[in-house]
Amino acid sequence: MTLLIKISSGMVRGIGSKFSGYCVASVPFMSGQPSAEIEDFVAGFIAFEELKEVYGRPVALAVLGDGALLFADNAGGRIWRVRHRRGESQE
Repeated sequence: MTLLIKISSGMVRGIGSKFSGYCVASVPFMSGQPSAEIEDFVAGFIAFEELKEVYGRPVALAVLGDGALLFADNAGGRIWRVRHRRGESQE
């Protein structure tokens, strides 16, 4: 099982004033416990880090019956769909 997390905060605590976030991250679980480090699943929303400008801000997640991920973007005013194509590697 994998937990998907939307990260839309522009400042990460403990990292000073580093502008980050604005992504969908994944954490794999095994036996009810995280089994690996958190990693980006969908990223690339920071446009200009120095100006703290973003292309989008993920704000809500939903998984469809076919396994596709939907997430709302309140900066771009869009709903994005991410899906796996059959026959393609998941790496």
